[in-house]
Amino acid sequence: MIGWFIDEVSGFEYLFTEFSENLWLGLVDVIVVMDKKNFRVKFKSGMEVPVEL
Repeated sequence: MIGWFIDEVSGFEYLFTEFSENLWLGLVDVIVVMDKKNFRVKFKSGMEVPVEL
C-alpha cells in the first residue's frame, strides 16, 4: 500500500515538503472510525487502509 502511494506521488511535477490539504483531499475519499483506536482510510482509487493506533 505504501508502495502504491509512493508510485502515485512520485509522478507529481512538484515535490511536497509539507502537509498539503489539497493533496490529502485529492487522495482520500472518507475515513471510517470504528472505535478510539481503529479506523479505516478509504482512498478515491478504491484502496482501503486499516489503521490501528
